[in-house]
Amino acid sequence: MTTSKSTLPPELWAMVIHQLSRDDQRNLLFVSTFFHDLALSDVFSHVTIRFGLWRPDASDYNVVTDDADTPPPPMTEDQRAETALVNLHACEILHHIARTPRFARVIKKLSIRAYVAHSGDGVFELFALKEAVLAMTHIISFRWDGRNPLLNFAVLDALAQSSGHVLRELILPSSDETRTFLAKFKRLQTLILHRPYDPDYMLLLPDDSDVSISDGIEANQSTLARLTLYGDALWRCPVRSLLDLQELEIILPPSLSGLELVLHHCTTLRYVTFDLHVCTNARLLELLTTHPDSLPQLTAFKLFFEQLHPLTHAEVTLLAEFLKGKKTLRMLDLADTDADMEEGTEVPILKILPELPALEVLGLNIQCFEFSHEDFQVLRTHLPPRLSALFLNLTVDGMVLRQDWIEMLSNLTSLRYLHIIDMLDSMDLKQQLLEDHPDSLELVGYNMHLRWLEHDPEQGVPRYSPRWSTEKVKFCTAEDFGCKDWEWLFRYHAPRGLWDRDNLTTQ
Repeated sequence: MTTSKSTLPPELWAMVIHQLSRDDQRNLLFVSTFFHDLALSDVFSHVTIRFGLWRPDASDYNVVTDDADTPPPPMTEDQRAETALVNLHACEILHHIARTPRFARVIKKLSIRAYVAHSGDGVFELFALKEAVLAMTHIISFRWDGRNPLLNFAVLDALAQSSGHVLRELILPSSDETRTFLAKFKRLQTLILHRPYDPDYMLLLPDDSDVSISDGIEANQSTLARLTLYGDALWRCPVRSLLDLQELEIILPPSLSGLELVLHHCTTLRYVTFDLHVCTNARLLELLTTHPDSLPQLTAFKLFFEQLHPLTHAEVTLLAEFLKGKKTLRMLDLADTDADMEEGTEVPILKILPELPALEVLGLNIQCFEFSHEDFQVLRTHLPPRLSALFLNLTVDGMVLRQDWIEMLSNLTSLRYLHIIDMLDSMDLKQQLLEDHPDSLELVGYNMHLRWLEHDPEQGVPRYSPRWSTEKVKFCTAEDFGCKDWEWLFRYHAPRGLWDRDNLTTQ
């Protein structure tokens, strides 16, 4: 190793280390000072700080489910002890960052998960975070998840002071503090304001409440490419500040009062996501119908809606007509929009799939309580064989013809990621997929659990990797998937009430 080291300059070693797995990079920290210093920037380029414990049964209470009638379960003694250790560890890391400028400069991405159990806690943690952020001068991405403690002015001010000149991605909860401080940043490429502490509060804000959001977007309009906003905030932004957007996500707006201007003027949009209340479904379809030539560069389209009032067959037909003209559409996720395959019912979305020449990534919601061979033939005929990723949200009852499913999927010879949500727990394809799957398949999701398909190095037979932890699924990124397309397809499906589905096993 010493001889090899002497024959290569550090720049080439850094390139080699960058291609290694995370485990191998960590191991290099203990080889020598030379390799420690080279591996440091890769191992700690992204740091995640945890305040408290994220729990799937409680952490997103009243943020994901908005269910005020079902309080979260109390923490156990073991969980309280673990929380104390987690918070202590977080403060130790932050203290080390604040006192070690050389190490602080290595950090490029900083993620915070704030899930302290008791309201009012976290004051000391926020102070430690502020001191550490002041030392980090190269942060290009800052992400905050959770509601306790809430992000405050001091941390945002420290971020603007230390890394405001290089910060490109900002992901925050909607709150008075975050909205007011946005104009401090001038070169953002991605701005995501996700669901706030109290979702109902956002729907009752006075008319001038989102002026600060408008100011923040105008301050970054020359660089901003991706924008995610909750509620009516987008409609209070001058459309001139949105003209260069490439990706737009509109989350639960009470109305679509400003969408017509967006469709008319924002011609550079390529990625569009709508998560709608029932009151806005009809208006969306009306606007898409009257503006069929809007979104001329549409590459990715995702639609969610309030599940108690799904789109009617006529509305799905209108949506299909709009999408049919988008020849550049490469990714389509309608896994929250019913495609009813009951006998004698036409499926408009399936019908247009062969007419989308660029389509590679697809999410579908299919209801059919008695699948026949003819139904499988319809799917096999309409699903493009070139699909690289497929997300199926299935409501299937009665006799399930597993072999028909396998044969249908075998036609997808380029499929690398397959995810199935089985709403009625009526079918189980895990073992069949393990034994007989498209050769290209790499990742399998079943309900909210994901596993890689691997091959036993000794026997050469396929096997499932250990499943991803629930926390990893909740906070998954494109780096976890190894593919931006897959993260986009899975995005927003995890927190929609599916945490309690069956585990993906290897039986």
